[in-house]
Amino acid sequence: MSTSTFTSIDKTNFGLEGGEFTITGTNLSTANLVDFKSGGTSIQGVTPTSTTATTIKGTLQSFAPTEVGKTLTITVYIQGVPQTTSLTITINAPQLTTLSASTGPIGGGTQVTLNGHYLSGANQVLFGTKPAQITSQTDTSISVVTPQGINSGPVNVTANVQSVLSNALSYSYTLKSNIPLTINTANAGLPTDTPVYMYILGEVKTGGADNFYWVDANGNPTLMSTTDNTNDVGTFPNSSEIMPAAVTALKDNYQEKWANFAIPVDTSGSTTINLANINTANIPGLGTGTEAFSGRIYLSVGVPILPFSVTTGGYKAPVFYNGSGQYTLFDWIEFSFDSLQNINANTTMVDQFGLSLTLEVTAPNAKSGTLTKVGLNATTTRNDMIELEAQLYAEGRVIAPSATMVTPTGSYKPVYPSNINFNAGGILRVLSPGQIVANPSISSNLSTYFDSNINAAYTAWLTTPLVVQVTTDTVYSAMATQGGVLKFKAGNFSTATAWNAAPAAEFEFANKITTKEIWLCDGTLASGSTASKNVGKVIAASFTRGVASNSMTAIACNVGGFYPSGGVYSQWASIAHQYSLDKLAYGFAYDDVCSQSPSIGISQPDAVEIKIESF
Repeated sequence: MSTSTFTSIDKTNFGLEGGEFTITGTNLSTANLVDFKSGGTSIQGVTPTSTTATTIKGTLQSFAPTEVGKTLTITVYIQGVPQTTSLTITINAPQLTTLSASTGPIGGGTQVTLNGHYLSGANQVLFGTKPAQITSQTDTSISVVTPQGINSGPVNVTANVQSVLSNALSYSYTLKSNIPLTINTANAGLPTDTPVYMYILGEVKTGGADNFYWVDANGNPTLMSTTDNTNDVGTFPNSSEIMPAAVTALKDNYQEKWANFAIPVDTSGSTTINLANINTANIPGLGTGTEAFSGRIYLSVGVPILPFSVTTGGYKAPVFYNGSGQYTLFDWIEFSFDSLQNINANTTMVDQFGLSLTLEVTAPNAKSGTLTKVGLNATTTRNDMIELEAQLYAEGRVIAPSATMVTPTGSYKPVYPSNINFNAGGILRVLSPGQIVANPSISSNLSTYFDSNINAAYTAWLTTPLVVQVTTDTVYSAMATQGGVLKFKAGNFSTATAWNAAPAAEFEFANKITTKEIWLCDGTLASGSTASKNVGKVIAASFTRGVASNSMTAIACNVGGFYPSGGVYSQWASIAHQYSLDKLAYGFAYDDVCSQSPSIGISQPDAVEIKIESF
């Protein structure tokens, strides 16, 4: 046998993933094993993939994390005889050298490439403690999509290869300095000099406490105080501009001392404030989830301004009927805004309809199908909706005081814009069925509206279980007792025999569901455990939409079957959906069941616009 020599190995440094190598020398064609040793102990024996007289090619498999940092000697077996060499390799931890981008928005979604060495086989890339989405990788680079940040500022970026972390590089999450919220009245057709106001109020829960803020014309949030109640009972700004009879009629709109949180809106153009001022510097303890700034953006049209009375435990919002604020023409957008600049917002008709509003959020990288615009459709005016709803719920109309309807004389200004529905007496708003039922002073047959359907359902549930599908993996089945108790067991039990054989009930509706609870989505349908509340939501939505049966579901919803012809359902909700963009509306509190609500959720929007649409 001729003597073999070993000149070099083409690669002396390997990562944990191993890789190909080539040894050069002489008389190598009969090599049958390359043994890599540490301290005389074999770490990995490799059978050559090919040999020639001058080369040996092979592939190292992955190494254990404990081998990192070790230098391995190489023994080559020629026809089974070990031949000692002076060749060595070193096993290296993953190493990062540069990032293709060192900053990005806190909402994540940025494409970043990590450059370095020994990165093959990376199973995780962390930005701080949050994993990024890996889109591709080689031994010298990993491409990722950044995750959403936890806080603004720098985080360490590391690559994990077989539980071995690389060195860290710095990446900074950034907040936007300007997110304009614009109020636009161009489509409203308002008479010249009609006053329009915006009010932004919200709550932040920090450390178990509820903290209430209002936002000024510069977009700066201020903690509410009872000292904000600087306006006396029966008084309001600009009263000298309207007729004395109107001033007298409107005094009842201000029944308590109140705070003026109004931001005047420029009706000749638009008014913009900066939502980015809602931040941790201005609101200590601002966070995400329940610690977000959560509230409403109110809009009012006409002289009567919205009164908010600050209390020691929060504030009293204006009412829809028979109280402070009743004679203000107003509506609102519900929204939350958090420390990561995530906005969640929606239009709503849960309580009333007063103004035709659309909400549009401009998204920097909106995914296909992401909702960005909600509200009434372009062909439906405010007066169209008022007439539709007032025909159904005449008892729930709120009319402006007759004294304010008098055409002003001399230099006096009108109280309300002349294009509200004056033909019907000056309707400011129509109350939803829930609000009609909630006001005992309003006489209505709506308090028994669903009674016959409820009674028929309970009769059926005496012998056949009610099956409620909450999620793909969560189903509850219930049977009724003669006393009106509904007992729910976990699982899908569609027969009385199967239900009786199942384990004991997890929760129950001890009181029979009422029509009022369906209208208001409260009481039995909104109490108890999380499971009980989730089931209550589906049941309330099913009755409201006219599809209550022995099988109710929050998934795989038959949206086209909602509000069936000849059925018993909420005509208010039906109208709300019929005339809204994409037929999405909050016609009742649980309209998010089956994703029928007009909810927009965007991270770090470029802009937010609310339009008061045509009267």
